[in-house]
Amino acid sequence: MGLLECRVTDDERRLVAYATSTCMTLDGIKEQGLTRPRNDTVSA
Repeated sequence: MGLLECRVTDDERRLVAYATSTCMTLDGIKEQGLTRPRNDTVSA
């Protein structure tokens, strides 16, 4: 289990965006069948 944090700042180091997310890794038998194909392609 983990906590991710992301801070986005501008050129003057002022905070413009902030996000947090929790994550968990699975291993072995537990993770089988839990993957999904990526569908994040961007078309121009």
